[in-house]
Amino acid sequence: MQTCIVKVRKDGLLAPPKKVREQLRRRVGDDLEIVMRPRRTKTPLEEVREKLSDLVGPEEAQRWLHAPLALFEGRRPVDLIKQGEVDRIMQIVVRLEEGIHN
Repeated sequence: MQTCIVKVRKDGLLAPPKKVREQLRRRVGDDLEIVMRPRRTKTPLEEVREKLSDLVGPEEAQRWLHAPLALFEGRRPVDLIKQGEVDRIMQIVVRLEEGIHN
């Protein structure tokens, strides 16, 4: 039996399941199993880590994310991200990217 993975968007399937099944059966026959999985999206922490890693490298990005910083009243960026303050952290990362350090 062949397996086909149908990607799922946040707002639903990429194509209606029945239509997908019909199209695939025409191509591979009746011996078909369709498995649907949600598309993996990056977490806010992953997005910040990736952007920061591009700027300073993965090890330095990891250190920065987990260090208590005076810039954030002694709190760690990773904790602020978990508390939903992603925009505040991303503003700093964008400023670093643009070469603004104050």
